Amino acid sequence: MVNITELQAKAAFKAAIVQGRIPRYLYKYTSVENCLRIINEGTLWFADYHTFNDPFECNAIIDTSNTKAEWQDFLLQNGVPFSEAARLANLIEQDPARAEHDVKRIILENQNTTGFLCLTAKHDNLLMWAHYANQHEGCCVKFDLLNDVDLFYRIRAIVYDNNYIAYNYLRNHGGAFDAICHKSKDWAYEEEYRVLSFNYIGAKIMVQGTVKEVYLGCRIKDEDRQKIIAAVASTTKQSGVVILQSETDTQSYKLNFKRI
Repeated sequence: MVNITELQAKAAFKAAIVQGRIPRYLYKYTSVENCLRIINEGTLWFADYHTFNDPFECNAIIDTSNTKAEWQDFLLQNGVPFSEAARLANLIEQDPARAEHDVKRIILENQNTTGFLCLTAKHDNLLMWAHYANQHEGCCVKFDLLNDVDLFYRIRAIVYDNNYIAYNYLRNHGGAFDAICHKSKDWAYEEEYRVLSFNYIGAKIMVQGTVKEVYLGCRIKDEDRQKIIAAVASTTKQSGVVILQSETDTQSYKLNFKRI
């Protein structure tokens, strides 16, 4: 049964797309092998953040500068009896290092059980083609987010910065989202959007019609091109997919795309 919070979140997601705050279409640069899996199985993989290529992923500065009253109120709100809440709040005040340790443990437990789907805003980014599509031998896949609200509604745009974000567990529960959607400015060229999957890491099935287009790299091998063409023609998981071949422009550092 869907709770009211999920319904509100999905409504907010759809409104954000209609208002232009989130793109309706996002893209994933990937290998031919993974592109074939997306087409043939109709699934998207939500990854463990430990597999990411950035060692700074999900780091945050833990702020535990809370007062004893704040800790006591927090414990009371979470069902701890008054006398026990007062006792624990007093212990935390005496040992702030323990509080930081416990908050870090909670954050790590949440991160370890969250799946991440990394998407981007453009299909013609030369660096993305080089870094994530096997040096232009792979593919880029276009998704219609409104076609599968249940899959995509837990989405956040990555914030790029010079420093780790500061996160206070009691004052900003939403900061947990900020911490896992915050990266160095060196990655800003990715224009990344991150879809979260709580308590699940692995493949998720997409609604029919979510994959709209597949762009083939300008260096794709002919046998791989034929595999993708055959997969699009025969799959029952995603229909109506358009295939476009990328080509290097003769005058500028850009790619041109021609429908196959």
